[in-house]
Amino acid sequence: MKEVNVDVAVMGAGTAGMAAYRAACETGVRTVLIESGEFGTTCARVGCIPSKLLLAAANGLHDARASRRAASKARMRKARMRLRLISAACLSTCDANATTSSTAS
Repeated sequence: MKEVNVDVAVMGAGTAGMAAYRAACETGVRTVLIESGEFGTTCARVGCIPSKLLLAAANGLHDARASRRAASKARMRKARMRLRLISAACLSTCDANATTSSTAS
C-alpha cells in the first residue's frame, strides 16, 4: 500500500467534507479527501435535486397539456356558438318563409 504524508485528511465527500477539503486546500496545506463511494451528497446525486428536476419536467408537461385542453374547449365553445347562431338564423328564415307561404295562400 502506498503511504501518503498529508497535513489534513478529510473523511467523507459530502457537503461538509467537500467544504472542509476546499477550506484546507485554500490554506495551502497538503490535503487528501477520502471517500469510499461517489463524491457529493445523496441529495445532489440521487435524492432531492434529481427528484425536483423530474417533478418540474412532469409539471411542465401537465401544464402544456392543460393549456392545450383549455384552448380546445375554447374552440369548441366558439364552434357551438356559431352553430347556435346558424340554427337561429335558419329557424327565423324558415319561420319567415312559413309565414310568407301561409299569407300568400
